[in-house]
Amino acid sequence: MITKFDNCKFREALPANCPPDDAGPLNTQVLVRLVEGPDVTEADFDSQEKLGYECTIENGDCEWASCSMFLPSVPKHKLVTLTKYKRLKKKKHVAYVEINELSGIAKVGTSKHVDVWMFQDYTPSANIGRVVGLDAYEPS
Repeated sequence: MITKFDNCKFREALPANCPPDDAGPLNTQVLVRLVEGPDVTEADFDSQEKLGYECTIENGDCEWASCSMFLPSVPKHKLVTLTKYKRLKKKKHVAYVEINELSGIAKVGTSKHVDVWMFQDYTPSANIGRVVGLDAYEPS
């Protein structure tokens, strides 16, 4: 089966039928990502799949292979709550990432969460507008 994303080259190897058909191009905007420290690297944008974690979402292989980001209006308490999970405990900073249609494909989900499947030529660490401590994060 051919999907509308078959000719795209992505940053990571993706499972079959990924990105999903209801995903689409990114608009020029800023998204936020939880990161460990103020010095952001490419590894800060690796998916759970690339990091080798077993998928815990039923039928969620495609989401697991995405980079989880958020709209900058996500409430602070939502991000703070996420850091209580074992894998996210060290993520005490928020990176503001500038993205556009050349960055990748995305799907906005519930709770202002955005699954992003980045294109191979996009370098997220080179598109950081700023990084703040989680305690200083203010939704916009």
